[in-house]
Amino acid sequence: MELITRSNLKAFILDEVKAGRFVTVSFVKKDGSDRQLTIKTNNLLKEAVKGDLTAAKATETLKAQGMIRVCEMASGKPQWRVVNLKTVYRVSARGTVYGVED
Repeated sequence: MELITRSNLKAFILDEVKAGRFVTVSFVKKDGSDRQLTIKTNNLLKEAVKGDLTAAKATETLKAQGMIRVCEMASGKPQWRVVNLKTVYRVSARGTVYGVED
């Protein structure tokens, strides 16, 4: 297993997805349970939410807390999810599994 630093994690995920690749992210949810998401290409949330002030503030809050919104495709229907980058412990892309280190 290769390693990736937490400081490079967000950029790695965004780059892989924008390049048209699937990325699988394993992390610990707020309730302490493990979760694994497969993020689909071209369904990444835009960096800036257009619309009302509340939506824009929510996006800024997520960024400040080290979280990103992604689109999961596990059920066949796109579902928006929030991933806390501070709790990600494994990422898979291009057939390679990366452990996340601080």
